[in-house]
Amino acid sequence: GTLIQNTATGSFTIIEYSHIHHSGQPGGAPGLYYQGDDGIIRYNYIHAIGYFGIQTYNSANASNGIPERDQIIGNYIEDCDDGVLTIGGPSHYVAENIFRGGVSH
Repeated sequence: GTLIQNTATGSFTIIEYSHIHHSGQPGGAPGLYYQGDDGIIRYNYIHAIGYFGIQTYNSANASNGIPERDQIIGNYIEDCDDGVLTIGGPSHYVAENIFRGGVSH
């Protein structure tokens, strides 16, 4: 996969040990946006985001019923409007993340 600013695409991508901050606008772009399938997003520090800390979307396989199996593990997400949003399949694994602060809607 390719990491460009805060967007990653491709299958079987690993995004880890990144410091992502002050990106996105309120109600706009997430801190980390991953589009693909079977990605691993782990051990990142994401803070001061005006939207979701992490958002994943499986555009390639969502329409043909192949489940996306992203793993979102061990991230520290602080002072974001929302935490994690997954779109495109029922098989995501989201565990051991820490959420602190943020905006109450």
